[in-house]
Amino acid sequence: MSDDIDNNPIKILLLGGTNVGKSNLIRIATGRQFENEPLFIPNQHYDDSIIINNKRYSYYIWDTEGGENFRSLTKIFFNGSQIVLIVFSMTSKHSFEEIDYWYKTTKEILGEDGYIIALVGNKSDLFESHELSYEEIDKKANELNIKYKITSAKEDSVGFKIFFEQLIKEFINKNNKDNSDEIKAPIKLEKEKVNRKSKNKCKN
Repeated sequence: MSDDIDNNPIKILLLGGTNVGKSNLIRIATGRQFENEPLFIPNQHYDDSIIINNKRYSYYIWDTEGGENFRSLTKIFFNGSQIVLIVFSMTSKHSFEEIDYWYKTTKEILGEDGYIIALVGNKSDLFESHELSYEEIDKKANELNIKYKITSAKEDSVGFKIFFEQLIKEFINKNNKDNSDEIKAPIKLEKEKVNRKSKNKCKN
């Protein structure tokens, strides 16, 4: 028996500065493999779908250019976004400091309701290059009252994929896209952290 199909694609927007790993996170979210040097096509979108309670929901993810010179162009892609992920790198204090800009811009364009916003701290596997503490990330997420995930597109593809799909499920429930398909099981999005004592190292 074929799955029912929802004909209203969910728009997902990834924001963040350059070199934070947005392209590889999108690769993971759409079932592809990590690449050390992924091809980046500015402001490109990628399609995929998820099945919930025998119903298929399609979504498309926008990979935006995060450089300051392109930010006026990036704003064009905000309209209609239903899930917004602000991505920063654990190896870049500057990318973390830009969270406020992306959060404020999102609120100014999309308003207060009708979408889900979350933080993603990427490159958690590069322990020796970390410029951020877990405490300041937790503090920022609590300050903005949003969920977050500390992850690695290279070493934690399963963890990120689970977090990503949970956000989609939460959006579907929150907006009552189809009351008959409401997910009954509780969705628990914990503020997950990698093991700080891990000795794994990665060059890239």
